[in-house]
Amino acid sequence: RSSDLLMGLLLPAYISAVEATFGDLFGRGTDRYQWWSSRLEVFNNIIGTCTIYLAGRAKDARTGLVASGIVYGIMALSTQLFVAETLSDKMRSAPKRIWVDPFRAASFFNQSTELRWLAVLAVLERMPLYAGANVNAAFRRKKFGWGVKETSRMMLADQVIGIVQPTITSTLHKKLGLQSAMALAKCTQFCSEANTMLTPVADTMYLNSAAAVLCHGNSALNRLMDRAAEEVGA
Repeated sequence: RSSDLLMGLLLPAYISAVEATFGDLFGRGTDRYQWWSSRLEVFNNIIGTCTIYLAGRAKDARTGLVASGIVYGIMALSTQLFVAETLSDKMRSAPKRIWVDPFRAASFFNQSTELRWLAVLAVLERMPLYAGANVNAAFRRKKFGWGVKETSRMMLADQVIGIVQPTITSTLHKKLGLQSAMALAKCTQFCSEANTMLTPVADTMYLNSAAAVLCHGNSALNRLMDRAAEEVGA
C-alpha cells in the first residue's frame, strides 16, 4: 500500500516535469516536441516490456519489486546526471502553501472558449481510460476464465504494441490532422470495446492491442490544448 501511495504521489510529478522540459526545449505542441516525446515513450515501453518479462520470471513477488525499484533508481540517477535543467532561477519560487486549490484549473480553462471545450474533451477522454483497464481485465477473467498467465500475455502484447505506436504518431498527425486523429482514435476504441463484449473467441482480444496502433487521440488533444494555451499566453 505504501508503495502504491508513493507512486501515486511521485509519478505524476515526474511525468509533468518531463513534459515541461520538452516544452521548454522544443516548444509546446510543436512537431519536434511530439517527435521527441514519441521517442521517449518508445524507450519507456521497451524498458516496461523488459521489466514485465523479468518480473514474470522472478522467483517471488519481493524479487520483482526489488528489480523494479532498481530500475526506478537508475532512471532517477540518470535524470539527475544527464538531463539539463531548463527552469531558470528567476522562474523558481518557494511554495506558498502545501495544499492545491482543486478549482484553480477552472480559471486556466476559462481563459478562452476553445480551452473550455478542450477541458470537456479532456474529461471525456480520460474517464474511459481510468475505468477501462480494470473493467476490461475483470470482464476477460469472468468471460474467458483468464488467469495470471493469459493476463500477463495480454500485458506483454500491449507493451509490444506500445513500442510501435509512438513511432507513427507524428506522421499520423500530419497526414490526418489533429481533429481527425482524435476521431480515428475514438472510433477504433469503440470497435475494440465492442469486440471485447461480443466476441466468443478469447484470442481476438489481441486484436484490441493491435488496433491501439491507430489510437493517437490523447497526444492530439494535448497538442491542441498546448496551442490554445499559447494563444492566450498561458
